[in-house]
Amino acid sequence: MCSDKKLIQVDLDKALVNQAMAVFSELGLTQTTAVTAFFEKVVAEGGMPFDRELSPAQRATQSF
Repeated sequence: MCSDKKLIQVDLDKALVNQAMAVFSELGLTQTTAVTAFFEKVVAEGGMPFDRELSPAQRATQSF
């Protein structure tokens, strides 16, 4: 049987995943629904749906 779904796997920081899952839960989303929404937005915008630059606040907390 052929499926219209594709399994993806990513290695992410556990703390980041836990924080994101808490946000998803507050929004009433599953991890799958959140990732699907992200992919749909990437396709609709033809690129990343957010700026890929660090804000001044983010830069201040980063160690390079």
